[in-house]
Amino acid sequence: MKKKRRFKKWLCLMAAAISVFPLCPASTFVDVCQRHLRRYPCLEISDLYKLCYQAAMGNAHIGSRRAAILAGLNAELSQVEADADQPLSEEISPSGQVVRINLRPFKAKGLNSETLAEAVWLSARDFQPSVETLRVYWREVEAAGRAKAIPFTHETLAAYFAEREKEGFPAVHHSDAYMSLYHPAYRVIMKKYVARLR
Repeated sequence: MKKKRRFKKWLCLMAAAISVFPLCPASTFVDVCQRHLRRYPCLEISDLYKLCYQAAMGNAHIGSRRAAILAGLNAELSQVEADADQPLSEEISPSGQVVRINLRPFKAKGLNSETLAEAVWLSARDFQPSVETLRVYWREVEAAGRAKAIPFTHETLAAYFAEREKEGFPAVHHSDAYMSLYHPAYRVIMKKYVARLR
């Protein structure tokens, strides 16, 4: 009996501790979306889907030829203006293991395009795309819409995803509004390759 009482007392103490020091919730895809909505408040549903797609499917759609990846990167770097105020890296997956490398701060830091092209190629090679993960992330987004945690309705989100599903879940472009307001210029890589950039 004494052992049972001691165990019960221990359970009560643990419950009290947890109520005072609650466990931190795991990051969700909605957390990612909300961070991006704060930074890019005019983000539209297609931009949200692109974020979801890149987090779940990676960057394989960019191709597998190193020379082409480097040539495309150098062409874009020649067009963008350097901007040291923009963050170099933005996490786009709940785990933080998939990131966007923004080209303007990359250029401002004088980093080598060959190292980024290699990181893009390695990420495309190593990342395991998952349509099921895409569905899971989007279900979170729809639930957030229903709860009014993001500025899109559940119905609109569900209809958009259903259309992309009919198309076989393609990669999409950013919306015209996003392009004109934020001028996105980045590459998607796995975070483990960020340290290789130099």
